[in-house]
Amino acid sequence: MRDSLRLGRIFGIPVSINWSVAGVVILLTYVLSTSTLPARFPTSSLTARVAVAIGASLLFLLSLIGHELGHAIVARRNGVGVEGITLWLLGGFARLNRQAQTPGAEFRIAAAGPAANFVLAIVFAGVVAGLRPYQAADLVVAIMGWLMAVNVLLGLSNLLPGAPLDGGRILTAAIWKRTGDAELARLRSARLGMVIGGLLAVLGSVEVFLWSRNPGWGTVVVGLFILLAAKGEIAAAATRRRLASTTLSSVMSDHPRAVHESMTLDQFLNAHGPGPERAQPVVRWGVEPIGYIAPNLLAGIDPAARSWTTLGRCMVPVASVTRGWTSESVATLMERAGGDMPPMVVLHEPTQGKPVGTLSRGQVRDLMSLPVDFWGREREH
Repeated sequence: MRDSLRLGRIFGIPVSINWSVAGVVILLTYVLSTSTLPARFPTSSLTARVAVAIGASLLFLLSLIGHELGHAIVARRNGVGVEGITLWLLGGFARLNRQAQTPGAEFRIAAAGPAANFVLAIVFAGVVAGLRPYQAADLVVAIMGWLMAVNVLLGLSNLLPGAPLDGGRILTAAIWKRTGDAELARLRSARLGMVIGGLLAVLGSVEVFLWSRNPGWGTVVVGLFILLAAKGEIAAAATRRRLASTTLSSVMSDHPRAVHESMTLDQFLNAHGPGPERAQPVVRWGVEPIGYIAPNLLAGIDPAARSWTTLGRCMVPVASVTRGWTSESVATLMERAGGDMPPMVVLHEPTQGKPVGTLSRGQVRDLMSLPVDFWGREREH
């Protein structure tokens, strides 16, 4: 999605459009002006049909933006940040910077998209009712009716109960509320999304090969997209569930050995090898750390300078190291750090002020990459 054109902001939300949307506009304009409209108005001019079809294509894009704006606006009201909206070949998506924190927020954010489409359908129906008395506007009335139907279809199709569709998010909210396990709910919803995507792909294939219906290719593409997106959601939900069930105390380095700030890098390497996977505390006079040695200790340091560069010169000061608690989960720590694992973490017991261990990205790497099977179940490792 890097090849996207920034259109501006709507209600403070950045809106971008991917180059692939140009193909959608061209194809939609062609189908409307050469097939849909001539079937109803055979005597209308090509110029009029093309002009109306272009307008309809642009209003269709606005309908997609309206759908995503529904998600984005409600997400902001529920404490979820919105990075922007992007339109692309198969529709659009709102980029949220975090997951919903409650089942109610999950439901409201998900339902807002289809609700926006139903509101737009009512608006277009009102335009049809207002223009119908004017005979000169037959083409416009017809295309407004088409847009009304498209918005109803967009709203209903997005309510199919499987992630990544909005109906899947609504199902997630229901399962989450019943079980109290957000990631289990997302996992089950994504599994159903894979089933729905597979069924749509099969249905589209039947349309193409048995009934010779070209629109079936679109159904195949949409079905495969839903299937693959649901598979990605399964992997993400399984990983988040794993991280949520792993406490920092179970993966930390317990009371790692301290090193003195006056030690040179060569001395450190001779004593500890090419570089630790864990962060190590650096001390000066007493036992209280004044900083920590990062796992990527040698990065950016000239080998010729290692004989005189001390640990005190390349350590990370205590104030710059993320602080964590042994009882919290890896997922909680990552969420608190903005969604990514901090390079280094100093861990404390909830009832004690002194550090009891350290944690680095390398120590949780396996948690983020352990494989899951087709349905998101953990494999043996």
